[in-house]
Amino acid sequence: MLVVEDEFLLASDLARLLSQLGCDVIGPAPSVAKAHALVERDRPDFALLDVNLGSERSTSLADMLLARGIPSALATGYGADQLPEPSLRNAPRIAKPVKVESLRRLLDDFGRDQSASDT
Repeated sequence: MLVVEDEFLLASDLARLLSQLGCDVIGPAPSVAKAHALVERDRPDFALLDVNLGSERSTSLADMLLARGIPSALATGYGADQLPEPSLRNAPRIAKPVKVESLRRLLDDFGRDQSASDT
């Protein structure tokens, strides 16, 4: 699981929660460039993206992940109608601050989607 989050405490918390849920965490990456490098080095099965990474948005990263067939979700306070980018607008979302129950549901949904595509 790739975690892309620029705020250190949030990134650390996400990584800890995901580890508790049994995920192997890649990152956290605080920028699009760092996330691209991590994807090149260790292809993740799934990515959890913050929308705003300092002065940049994770749009290009979401597009790259989509093109490579790597599912992703957003950890954000934005609703779909607040996201002009189609690649972000259609992504699954969990609200910040992220709660373990939300992550568990997201991972369960991802697991169900993977099982359906494997058959």
